[in-house]
Amino acid sequence: MASVGPLVRARVLGAVIRALRESPELDPSRISELSGVAREVVRELLEVWSGGTGRLDQTRVIELAAEALERSGGSVEVLRALGWSLFEDLIGALLERMGLETLRDVRVKVGRRWCQIDVVALRGGDVYALECKHWMRSVTSSLMASIASSHLRRVELLEEGLRSSLGEGDVTVRVVPVAVALYVPPSTGEVLFVPVRALASFLSEHPAALPSPPVRRLKLGRRPDASTFTRPPFRASREATRLDAGLTRLED
Repeated sequence: MASVGPLVRARVLGAVIRALRESPELDPSRISELSGVAREVVRELLEVWSGGTGRLDQTRVIELAAEALERSGGSVEVLRALGWSLFEDLIGALLERMGLETLRDVRVKVGRRWCQIDVVALRGGDVYALECKHWMRSVTSSLMASIASSHLRRVELLEEGLRSSLGEGDVTVRVVPVAVALYVPPSTGEVLFVPVRALASFLSEHPAALPSPPVRRLKLGRRPDASTFTRPPFRASREATRLDAGLTRLED
């Protein structure tokens, strides 16, 4: 398998992701057709990736996608094949590889207002609030401004939730609003826009070294940890949440 380069691996993995949407069974012929890679090469890769079982679950696919992205070869082919939910899983996996604690689909409800944040990541008590955008087209400045405005409203409600949960005090907690997309020019306005390929580089910087904005600073009674986001007014879940009657959701 040493002769199979990263681009071919990425093309096959992208085809695997598309094929798994059609059927839970891995069909080397179908994957070969989708990827344009010879059937025998596909079969060998599937054998290695599945550990000889012939099956790949979503967790393993995410691991393989993260590895492909880190190697950089063929990452576009992998990312184009990801649906929105798998895309968020990949972002979470990349953050965890960088040593951050991550929670998916974090919901915060303050009074009659509520919102949901795709990924919340924690490192040393600092909070990254990530909006994951699986854009497949050009990103205009007006679209970025709209995304930033919507995400900031969610982040402001997140901050209200942190104050409610942890109280106000002398502990400085940095909150970093981040929007991640496939094709987006890096920018540091009120929201940090980051292309997926540059995520590791951007987040390797300590929040204290980032400009303000996008970094926001709160004075809380203590630092948040993962358990903070599993108690009211927060709820973290991998399941889709239902719009509750009588509550006002912050619109995108």
